[in-house]
Amino acid sequence: MRDPHPQVDGEGIRILQAAGVEVIEGVCEDQVRRQLGAWVVEHHPQDVLNRAANQASGNRVAQLADMYQVDPLRIETLLQNVSTR
Repeated sequence: MRDPHPQVDGEGIRILQAAGVEVIEGVCEDQVRRQLGAWVVEHHPQDVLNRAANQASGNRVAQLADMYQVDPLRIETLLQNVSTR
């Protein structure tokens, strides 16, 4: 899982690749996202919002809540706060 902070995202990968290290992304990403989900939602909501923008609105809240292992109400509140700005 890439760092959700926009200034850090992918920088470690670029450093390793520049040093000639093969980097395989996405290994266990679902499990890591679930373990860090509540922290990401709290501290880097832009990660959630970016994913929400790329999903159909039908059951987007439920899918994101499952992805981040948080209460669907947290996702719904986050999305509503953005839409009312």
